[in-house]
Amino acid sequence: NTRVKGSLFKKVTAMINRMQTDLHKEVVSLTPVDTGRAKSGWTKNSEGTRNDVPYIGRLDKGHSKQAPDGMSRPALNRVKDKLKRGTYLK
Repeated sequence: NTRVKGSLFKKVTAMINRMQTDLHKEVVSLTPVDTGRAKSGWTKNSEGTRNDVPYIGRLDKGHSKQAPDGMSRPALNRVKDKLKRGTYLK
């Protein structure tokens, strides 16, 4: 039983890691580009994805014609869709 729990834990952890990686890729791909500073400002660490560019919040609220819906919400929706389709259950 302990082996089963350990195996399940590993599978869930791997699934979460794939989801975090996809979320990072999606948010980067959805980031509008003028100078490239906002797009290159994304980093992925153990706590998730972050961007310290001062105006990233405004961009994420849709203050760009290139990304009128922002980036975070559409990226999260894409990951949710993949989850619903079973993409992460490898």
